[in-house]
Formats: sequence, structure tokens, C-alpha cells
Amino acid sequence: MTVFLMFAPLLALIYALPVAMAFLRGRQRQASQDALRGAPEAKLDGLSTVRVLIADPARAGADLALGWLGHDAERVRVFGRFADGSLVEREWRREGLALAWLGSRAGSVPELQWFAVGDPALQLSAHGVLDWSSAEATTRLYTQIAPADAPRPPSHVFHLQYHPVSLAATLLFVLLLGFAVVDQALSPYALVGDHRWVIGLALALIPAALLLYPLFRLTRLPQREALLLPLLLGFAAGMAAIPLLARIDRATGEGDFVDTPYYLDGVGILKPLNQGPPPLQVTNVDDYWAALTPGTGQTFYLRRGGLGLWQVQTDALRIQLHSWYQGQNLPTPRASIN
Repeated sequence: MTVFLMFAPLLALIYALPVAMAFLRGRQRQASQDALRGAPEAKLDGLSTVRVLIADPARAGADLALGWLGHDAERVRVFGRFADGSLVEREWRREGLALAWLGSRAGSVPELQWFAVGDPALQLSAHGVLDWSSAEATTRLYTQIAPADAPRPPSHVFHLQYHPVSLAATLLFVLLLGFAVVDQALSPYALVGDHRWVIGLALALIPAALLLYPLFRLTRLPQREALLLPLLLGFAAGMAAIPLLARIDRATGEGDFVDTPYYLDGVGILKPLNQGPPPLQVTNVDDYWAALTPGTGQTFYLRRGGLGLWQVQTDALRIQLHSWYQGQNLPTPRASIN
């Protein structure tokens, strides 16, 4: 578990990269809108303005225009430009303004929320730098320009438990993480020696889990959840992989745990008397080691399993440490063996 805490920045970096890319795309989009706002045809001076995406149902094709919605107490004005350079501009009086909440729009990404305004209608979606903020921004814009008798838009909080895929992913995350934590706390065995390939495999599961992202998107999960859930699953799977591989190693191979003699070669450093077994380091019990002289013998129960991993039984050492610390009237710290 300590290894995974050390690599937590890797998890944050993997999550931050797509967010940063989306942020850069959003900034480019905003730069285009800023240039559009200054056009003479915009006529937005004196109005409160909001960035919007514009869809025109009467227009052939599914392309969207970048633009602005401006409003004051008397009027609402929309101005934008499609990718082919054609302009769209509409203006309505606030009194009796026709509004209809649409929610998600066919052909658009699920994160974008839309409402229809005017007659003939334009479809609008407010947005910030990231599409993830569309629901909140569009709801706020709709509320700002809606007449008093207009129906309120629905809540757009996404609940993981209401989508079968996100619910299954959340339950799997809890099960994997719970298995890793319980095994870490209760297992009387510890991996020792060189097991870097196990750590490497576990860490590789974090970015590998991103392969689930397109599958999650196909199930109509919102973009943020479709990115975050695979990363959390990868993190939990990596944590669970280490004790799982250790269990497979103990269940395979020949022989049982055998007494293996060691001698103290420094504070918490123990070396085997015979070639083969790996050196051990027992930390967080420096008081105990300081009471022993270098060369003091210690016996550990070791076994090399079917996956080539060395493991040590820790119960005997913990009993020994507990007895010594009790004799010193000191609380027994939790020893770490590697």
C-alpha cells in the first residue's frame, strides 16, 4: 500500500492530462468567440453576455455555431458563426419569450445540456472552458432569461447508483479496495526480496484501465465519470493485484515454510547465514534492534513459491516484538518487513 501512496502523483497526472487537453481546446474555442464578440454585427454592447453553442434545427447538417447570448431587462440577442463562416443572429423581447428545456441533444456529447429559445427556435447550450460545466452553466443562463411563469429546468446531478455500468464499477472498486486493505491488515505473510515485477504490474494496471474509457462512453456515461471510474478501478485493481499474486505464489510451488537462520547486520538489517534467501529489513522497531548486538541470530520462516516470490511468516516476529515491548512498558509499534 505504501508503494501505491508513493505513486499517487502518477494517478493524478494521468487524470490531469485529458483534463488539460480539454482545457486547451476550450481556450482555443473561447479565443474564437472573443474575436467574434468584437465584430460590428454582434451588437452586444450594453448587454450581459454569455458564451454559447448554437444549433439551428432549420439548418442542414449537425454542425454547431460558436457565439454569444446577450440580454438585458428588455431583450435577448443571439449572435454566432458556423464553421463555414455563415452568421446566425436573432433577437427577441424578454416579455413572453418562448423557452423550452431540452436536456441532452441528439448528435451532441451527453455533457452538453440545451434549451430552445424563440420561434422559430434556436437551440443553445452555455459552456465554460470544459464541457463538464455545461449543465450548471446552461441551467443558470436559462434561469436568468426565463419569464417568471417558465418551468424550471430539472436537476443535473449524476448519481452513480442510477446507471448500471457506474454502479457495477463502483461496487467492483469497493470490493477490490476492500480486499487489498483487509489482506494488508490481516495477512500473516509479507513479500520480501526482489519483487519489482509485481509492483510494476500493479502500477501498470492504472493507465491500462483507461482502455475502459471508450467502453464507458458507449454506455452514455458522462465524460468526467467515464474517465475517473477507470482510473479508480485501475488503482484498486493494482492494490488488489499484489496480495492476489502473493496468494497465488503461496498456493503453487513445492515445499512449506522452513526455518531460515539470519544474523543482525545493522539496525533492522538481517542477512541469511546461507546463500539463497534474500536479506530482510525490519523497520519501525528501532528500540528493539538497539537492544541487540550485531551478529545476534534470528530465525524466520521463509518460502519461495510457484511465482518465484519470497515470502516470510510474520506472526512469530510480531509475538516476539510484542513480548519485548511489553517487558519495556512500551506500546508495541507495527513492524514493517521487506
